[in-house]
Amino acid sequence: IRSTIKVAMRSMKVSQRDLAEATGIPHSTLHRRLNGSPVGWNELTAIAAVLGRSASSIIAETEARVEAKARTATPAA
Repeated sequence: IRSTIKVAMRSMKVSQRDLAEATGIPHSTLHRRLNGSPVGWNELTAIAAVLGRSASSIIAETEARVEAKARTATPAA
């Protein structure tokens, strides 16, 4: 989820500080979430709203990325 959020942030040119301010999530907390700590549902929905997405679309995109990565990492039989 972190990488999907970061890609969306880059595409919209939104900094961590801007995202923190717009979501009401403290910058230090957001930084931790984007660098390893689990993202809670309320945080994800707030982040998604600011990025013009739904939480479910971020989850779906993340799942698609994981599946694609797994397919390329698994050698063909």
